Amino acid sequence: MGMFDCIFTGETTQAEMFEEVSGLVQSALDGYKVCIFAYGQTSAGKTFTMQGQRAPELQGLIPRSLNKIFEVSNEMREQGWVWTMRASFFEIYNEALRDLLPSEEVSASAAVPGGSPPIYAIKHDDVWGAIVTNMTSVNVDSMEQVHNLQSRAAKQRPVGAPNINDNSSRSHAIFALYLRGINQKLNTELCGALHLVDLAGSERLDHSGSTGERLKETQNINRSLSCLADVFLAKAERRGHVPFRNSKLTYLMEPCLSAHGKTMMLVNVCPEERNSHETLCSLRFANQVTQCNTGGRAKRGMKSLNVAVTEKPERPRASSPAPQT
Repeated sequence: MGMFDCIFTGETTQAEMFEEVSGLVQSALDGYKVCIFAYGQTSAGKTFTMQGQRAPELQGLIPRSLNKIFEVSNEMREQGWVWTMRASFFEIYNEALRDLLPSEEVSASAAVPGGSPPIYAIKHDDVWGAIVTNMTSVNVDSMEQVHNLQSRAAKQRPVGAPNINDNSSRSHAIFALYLRGINQKLNTELCGALHLVDLAGSERLDHSGSTGERLKETQNINRSLSCLADVFLAKAERRGHVPFRNSKLTYLMEPCLSAHGKTMMLVNVCPEERNSHETLCSLRFANQVTQCNTGGRAKRGMKSLNVAVTEKPERPRASSPAPQT
């Protein structure tokens, strides 16, 4: 089938899996644009992988990544670094951007007929990679804040009930963290970004049993995942044109999937025999990802006397986390 960077079993703990990605997470503190995303069919455990549960041993990549960043940034204070961090939590639902941390004013405006909710647009930025205009951004400096943000976001995210999973996520959820560190002694500023993406699960229409609005959601999910596959295929074949603009998901991830950042894909698969077709498709996609590279030097967001510094890139990595049912 192919060579993967790491394969996890059903007995792998959340802590053991995070050890595999912790170095990439820390790259955001080094001034890089980093993206980690979970891919796989519905019910494969992507949300558990990314968010987990409140119990310490069951926490997923998002809380563990933030805890790691808080720990390392506090250690860097001894060297003169002062860090500020802002977090956003949003989703792509039916090809529309939605804020998962809306203010009371925004929520009230959206609920009123004829109201004027914010207009969200993806913009590429030299410092942060990809940003979404008008999206709520919150200063974070503690794990309690992170847990509260996760809880708020979970209440906003739509779920459905296809035949495969009674609590299936119907959108791509993105946790974005923007980091800025200043060291007056070194006259240096570092800017990094971390995007943790919980993709909606791929579904076969004949298995999902979706109708009406659920059918529309499934079609949009599959279409955007197909666009993501097209991007990796174009990169694997070294085409001159990579179709990043074919979906909001790929356009958002473009800076980290091109010559600007570092990316890792986690592939979740289901162990049951009835899911063998979807598992095979997921593993084939993962194998395709291993054939790609970012296409240039990853840009490090470091300023020292107005001189930008760049360093070598890493190719996207594909790991297969433990199946979850």
